[in-house]
Amino acid sequence: MPFTMQQYGAFVTRHPFVVIVLSLLLAVAALAGGQNLRFTNDYRYFFTDENPYLTAFEELERTYSSPDTIIFVYQPQDGSDATSREALNLAYELTEAGWQVPFSTRVDSLTNFQNTRAIGEDDLEVRALVPDPSDISDRRIAYIEETILNEPLLAGRLLSLDKKTAAVLVSLRPPVDDTVATNEIVSKARAIHEEMRAKYPNIRIELTGSQLLSNAFSEAAQSDLTTLTPTMFVIIALVLIATTRKLFRHFGGDDCRHPIGRHGDGHRRLARLAAFASGFRRADHYPHRRRGRLCAYSHHRFGGAGARPKQKRRNY
Repeated sequence: MPFTMQQYGAFVTRHPFVVIVLSLLLAVAALAGGQNLRFTNDYRYFFTDENPYLTAFEELERTYSSPDTIIFVYQPQDGSDATSREALNLAYELTEAGWQVPFSTRVDSLTNFQNTRAIGEDDLEVRALVPDPSDISDRRIAYIEETILNEPLLAGRLLSLDKKTAAVLVSLRPPVDDTVATNEIVSKARAIHEEMRAKYPNIRIELTGSQLLSNAFSEAAQSDLTTLTPTMFVIIALVLIATTRKLFRHFGGDDCRHPIGRHGDGHRRLARLAAFASGFRRADHYPHRRRGRLCAYSHHRFGGAGARPKQKRRNY
């Protein structure tokens, strides 16, 4: 025999505590899988293991090095070049601070570029392009600009072709899919960023790189948990309140004036719900049309005490 809605409604009304306990047990069982949920900032999860582009990328990474980076981009706000004395001092300090970023393996900038030049006929000199920017002449600045713009590794990469914007590139090799390591890297980079912005207020400094992108996934998810998720529950609660109040008004209005025994309102509402679900189909028997007949039916079917055989109809 199939389990009907009438039987389900009767069971819920007669055994409310059993239904509550069973619902809580089912909810706890469903939440047991929550222990396997976690945040990840690894962009590899957007691809399958068989993806040819991911396979080629991982092969390139194994052959050479990790492409994970932190990039400090700076631009003087007074319109001067990024090779000015102040900008070169900033590049020098960012280069030194870049080595303090966790899991850093290399730092590239205008100041530590290993410049090679010939001295005489047989000697080569290899040294940093700007070993000490605190004491530098205009002639030296002109030589630095010429060297940078003629160097393919620097022009258009660490220095824009108009000489207005430059960058310091920090190469990293963090553990794969390690959220803690990424947070440490980003936290240190942001601390350096804030320190340099306070020290050089006339230079605009921005922070970018693949590690910032990876960390954004985790931060966005955590932000959603604090904003979107509570909003979702509030909307669900409001919808439930609105819909259940409509049901209460539809089936729970107090239009039966006579007593129905010890069962009270719960018995009356169950009777109306069951009668409406299965016992009435004609338009003049719907509760919003003829509620008096429905009351008489509910007292007759469910045995309410003191039920009167006839009930005056009221039209709505």
